[in-house]
Amino acid sequence: MARNVSVLLLNLLSATTTMYGLINCTSVVLPSNLSHAGHKQFLTNIAALITVVNSLFNVLNQLLGDKGSISFLARELTLPVAMCLETIVCFIYWPLRLFFISLIMHGVQDSSRAPLALHIDISIHLLPILYLATDYFFLKPTPFQISGKKVFLTLPSLGLAYRVYLDKIIGPEGSYPYPFLDVAEPYKSIIFVVVSLSAGWIYILYQKIHKNPTLDSIKKQE
Repeated sequence: MARNVSVLLLNLLSATTTMYGLINCTSVVLPSNLSHAGHKQFLTNIAALITVVNSLFNVLNQLLGDKGSISFLARELTLPVAMCLETIVCFIYWPLRLFFISLIMHGVQDSSRAPLALHIDISIHLLPILYLATDYFFLKPTPFQISGKKVFLTLPSLGLAYRVYLDKIIGPEGSYPYPFLDVAEPYKSIIFVVVSLSAGWIYILYQKIHKNPTLDSIKKQE
């Protein structure tokens, strides 16, 4: 396939601004209850890192002519993972950030005391999903090609992996990265299950609402 300059430029911009947001976000000094696990515990940072990796894969893919295994990796693997994660981040973060900030940031009761400047906040919590959505809905000629059923069974496992990962890195005196996760069982597990299952539904939804609804290649894989 021919090189798509729009995809190339969009992903260069995505990698640049998302990395800018990630660097600034990870420079924030964490409170003592979060310092043991560090910045690697935040889903925002994990999603941003995957977005940067996807953007770089897309840049490389376009430079190589959008073909072969790198094309599949860039367009059918890392793109949907990044897009689903960034959708979850955006839709959880912004309502809580605007109206219930104490549920998303430890020790912050007032939006005016948020540790991130607005432009940094936007660069890591909003721009990534806008870049990914633009790439997918306007520049990708076909919807995601991996079967929605397969993904629905696979993507939620990322939620379980994240839960196990957090339990491993959070110290005995530590807290979960987001206050809304610091609740008793079974509510904590319910939150993880609901958010994890939503990743699969988001993928299927994005398949269905793509500008090209032709799913012949998808059906063949089911």
